[in-house]
Amino acid sequence: MPVARPSETIVDRTPLTTGRVDVGSRIGWLLRSHRVLAGVGLASMSRRLADVGVPRGVSALSGLERRGDRNGRIIDGYEQALELAPGSLRAPIDMLCRNLRDAPVDDEPSTPPPVDLREFDAVVEPLWSGSPSGGEWLRWARVLASAGRWGLPTRVVEPLVAELLHEMVRSVGPAFATRYVALTTLRRSDYGGVVEDAVRSLVATPGTEPFAVNALTIAVEEPTPQVVAWVASLLSHPSEWVVTGASYSLQTLRVVDALDEETWAVVGREVVRAHRAATGGSATSRALTTLLRTLPATERREVQQRLDRPVDAVPGPASWTADETNVHYATCVDLAARAVERTGGEAQPMLARLFFEAVYDFRTPVSEIGAKSLMASPYILAAQDCLMELALEADDAASRQGAVRALVRCQVPGREQQVEEWLPRVDTDAVPAAFTVAANAGIAVPDAHLAAVDGPDEDVSLRVLEWVGMAGGPALAGLVETATRPVVRAGARWWLDHPGRVVL
Repeated sequence: MPVARPSETIVDRTPLTTGRVDVGSRIGWLLRSHRVLAGVGLASMSRRLADVGVPRGVSALSGLERRGDRNGRIIDGYEQALELAPGSLRAPIDMLCRNLRDAPVDDEPSTPPPVDLREFDAVVEPLWSGSPSGGEWLRWARVLASAGRWGLPTRVVEPLVAELLHEMVRSVGPAFATRYVALTTLRRSDYGGVVEDAVRSLVATPGTEPFAVNALTIAVEEPTPQVVAWVASLLSHPSEWVVTGASYSLQTLRVVDALDEETWAVVGREVVRAHRAATGGSATSRALTTLLRTLPATERREVQQRLDRPVDAVPGPASWTADETNVHYATCVDLAARAVERTGGEAQPMLARLFFEAVYDFRTPVSEIGAKSLMASPYILAAQDCLMELALEADDAASRQGAVRALVRCQVPGREQQVEEWLPRVDTDAVPAAFTVAANAGIAVPDAHLAAVDGPDEDVSLRVLEWVGMAGGPALAGLVETATRPVVRAGARWWLDHPGRVVL
């Protein structure tokens, strides 16, 4: 593939310790990386953008990429000009900006509204086709949320939102990002209550516990006191998956500084109550510890004084310095060099930063930001290979486990052969999340792993069930009747009604 002449290197120089990132540098880096690796120079890009109705001069484009301006119309234009799937760039950028307090405001966020009923019908009709794309869901959500001329009755929107949510929790790669942003867009609109009701219904449905991590973050997009109190109460839920989802959702509110002291005090009381009931060292206890470490300083001290046992250790990097004296950052510099060598182009310091966040940062929202930025980049396939290699070759558990965790969060939808060859070499007893990597890839479930559905570890059982469901495996019908765990039987029943992963 030809590579365009590179411009100056884009880097993020914010300290790793702060949990903040330079959002503009991420936006500019994603736009420039896709353009350069597509072999499109700035002059050619200017002409292509003009052809799709987004005229911008060469100097304007160069400055936009360098500064990382957030302009939805131009980002949409990049997708069209580079023949990328609708929403595959803008949705991840919107996700990034929603999860950071210092994110720039979109200069041109609006989707041009339909001019007549025929155009509005063209927005809505694909949703009843049986297989709408993520871009079509996103277009519909933006039109509905614009509160302009076009809308639909609540009773019409409710089943569509439920279907959109059910698709999102089964989606991988860009298909996830577009549906996620469609839901968050509606959550902040006049239809926000419809989205909240759909999330509450899904979380209350037996067998859907693994979906809580992504579903609850949709609910807290509009963090009313009632929603925050509900999510905080889920820290005492019997399912470690739901507790992890509640913990992550509340962490995102801390990152964007969305709550006042009084509301954080409500969260703190629930952390204390849940921590007292949890077993030390369990997944539930670790999720509570991660949340505790991200609470505002005053509330964190008050919570720690009320705990009846020590908090768990949370794995993290050897150091927080962004240089090669930090062994874990040096590992990420090497991963970035290998990814660039396999993809093409110039050295990319930003890649090392993203690898570090995705693999080593204990703050779940920061780790997600790094992983989703990797997912949206043109280096993702090489990055996946590098992460699979790290999971097998690293000397320390933090690197091996972090690599698998990053693979899960990157949600790469393909590479079936590579994942099939990789999975038998992973210590799935130590890193059961590797089953989720297999589920995202869409490979068939071997009989040897299928037996783990009835094994002693519920976490493994539900991960293998997700794998069967994502693959649309024939074993689902049997599991509804024969699985020993009620949660597995209920989950198999849900997957029968909503089979297979979503990749478009």
